Amino acid sequence: MVQWVATTNLDKTAQVLEQQLCSAHSAKVRLAAFHALADRASTAKRPLHYLEEAFKNRYYEEVVASALQGYLKVAMRDATNQRRILPILRDALSHSFANIRKQALASLETLLPENSPQADLMALDCNQSDIVQSGLIRLYQRGMLNHLEVSRQLMLLQNHRNTEIRQTAFYVSLLSQPKLIEALKQQGDTQTLRTLSDFDDFRLLRGTLLDNASSTAANNNVKQSDEAIRLTLSTQDFISQADSTQASKSKAKKAKSKKPAAESINLSNDTLEPLLQSLSNSHEDISFRAAYALACLQDKRAFGTLISLMSHEDSAIIRAGVATALGHLNIEDAKAVLPTLLDDKDAGVRQVAMQAYGKLADNALSWAATGFASKHQDIHEQSLALFLKHVAADSSNSGNSSDKSAQMSSEMTDILLQALNNPFTSIRLEVVKVLLNRQFKQSSDNISKNVSDDISDSTIVDIIKLLQQSLFEDVHQVAIEEWQRLLLAMNSKHKTNKTNNTEETSHQKTNQAVLTLFFADTFTAIRKQAFDIALKQSKHLGFADVMLNALASPYADTKQLALTTVQAKANTTQLTQLMPALVAMFADDSIELRKQALTVALALTDLQLTILANKNGTDDQPNQHEALITAALNSPYPDIQLTVAQLLASQSRLYADEEQAQRSDEQAYQVFKHYLELPMPSQGKKSDSYTVAQSCKPSAIWLV
Repeated sequence: MVQWVATTNLDKTAQVLEQQLCSAHSAKVRLAAFHALADRASTAKRPLHYLEEAFKNRYYEEVVASALQGYLKVAMRDATNQRRILPILRDALSHSFANIRKQALASLETLLPENSPQADLMALDCNQSDIVQSGLIRLYQRGMLNHLEVSRQLMLLQNHRNTEIRQTAFYVSLLSQPKLIEALKQQGDTQTLRTLSDFDDFRLLRGTLLDNASSTAANNNVKQSDEAIRLTLSTQDFISQADSTQASKSKAKKAKSKKPAAESINLSNDTLEPLLQSLSNSHEDISFRAAYALACLQDKRAFGTLISLMSHEDSAIIRAGVATALGHLNIEDAKAVLPTLLDDKDAGVRQVAMQAYGKLADNALSWAATGFASKHQDIHEQSLALFLKHVAADSSNSGNSSDKSAQMSSEMTDILLQALNNPFTSIRLEVVKVLLNRQFKQSSDNISKNVSDDISDSTIVDIIKLLQQSLFEDVHQVAIEEWQRLLLAMNSKHKTNKTNNTEETSHQKTNQAVLTLFFADTFTAIRKQAFDIALKQSKHLGFADVMLNALASPYADTKQLALTTVQAKANTTQLTQLMPALVAMFADDSIELRKQALTVALALTDLQLTILANKNGTDDQPNQHEALITAALNSPYPDIQLTVAQLLASQSRLYADEEQAQRSDEQAYQVFKHYLELPMPSQGKKSDSYTVAQSCKPSAIWLV
């Protein structure tokens, strides 16, 4: 229909065609109408009227694009109309259709002199951010950055209220200094270089109806056309960058040099001017990007700005970038402040900070130690991985010099103390298991190979001591379970092989030392488990040795377990070994333990009527009896003294030896006399000694 109308000479044909410019049927109808009007424009009274009508179209982009293209052709042919068309093209920079705005800018660049930045400067005055951004990039692509007005606009636009505009202006200003860009490439500033690479790949007409790219390329870039320039950063960008430099960082650590391997890049202040000026920008995204680039160049002037941005509450991306930049800067001040970001509320920032600190740490152990000081489990997990990796490496390099091994052992001990008191259960238990498996595996291997391992035994004791410095019971629990497994391994060897006396003595000493540690453990359940295990293994550990260790415990519950067990199971031979420990308990602070110790001791010495009346008693029994009585009478506690005194007084008549009976009476009498003569305390202030003496007074008087 449109094609037929175009061939007629009716008066209202032009009006009908103009109406079809807004036809809702199809783009083919609208474009056919436009081309029909263009064909008869040369004979019309107003040759440009059809372009005006097409340009006013608000709904169909292809009609407006055809109008712009028509204006450009007219302006290129006729210099007279050029002055009239330039304002139209300039107004088109603010059109509602994005592709029309781009086409308008491309038309202005075509129409105006090739060596003039005027077209792109017009774009900078536009109120559409995408056109301002396009104008900035085109100034770079067309080599116009050295113009004075362009430099002025770049400085002004870095303070623009629109984020994309000011960031684009910042990056374009860097491109005005080729030496600066080359230095950033050498230093691997991937964030900046990624954006600058996008500037190189930018095509103004990409995605428009006038795009000259092949259909395949156009199809591949449909989604890219909206976000061709990547200005937005993310914490993942910095994480990826840290991962990509991990290998080179590891090599640097092996070099044992913690000062920067190279001096800062030698660039003049003129070359660095775009960065130095932007450091003081009022917008933090610009000042951050400038500081980040300077840090990549190892310029210490970035440090102050980075510190001021480190606590930026609104942007985790900036904080992550600050962490990465401090790692690039590689100075002691950066090393001191970077651990603060390990406690950042954002997990991504913490991860970046942990990786950045690896560039500054003296070695893997100090890196792990710093991570363990964080409040967050994810950082502790990374530190654990570092620590375990170092432990594995340390095991494989066991042939190092003794001085170095001692140094690393001391440093590793500090890390272990941190790990053993780690607030996260999974972390501390993993460290403990790795440590114990490493040492106990060596001990078990030595046992299975029938090799003497005095050094390994002493190491086991040292490890138990270390584990007991933990504030968490689960660490102690793992330790006792591993020791129990080691005991089983030793017992298995005893059953299958004959052990020499030296090796057996060494294992015995080790186990007794471990028992001493467990019986002094701060957790009741651990002490009880240690006692039960030792009692079950008393055939190999020695009953008397186990009981002596338990009686030497600083805890009353363990002593009480030992006393009860001794009373029930000790024989005469074991008594001889245990008696000094029982006697020593007569001075224990606990009245219950003192009494129980005395009861056990008396029972075990057979201080019964039948023994005392036996004239054929051996010399050892009286000696043992006398030592026990003397120790009890010398106890600082009246309950022990009076109990023994009563026993002496009541049973002295049973002695066959009159002199011995008299001596027993005299000993008892002196004790009773001492306590009966004690002055009565004032009311409400009776001492323990007086109370005990009063309780014994009736029987004491009768006995006297």
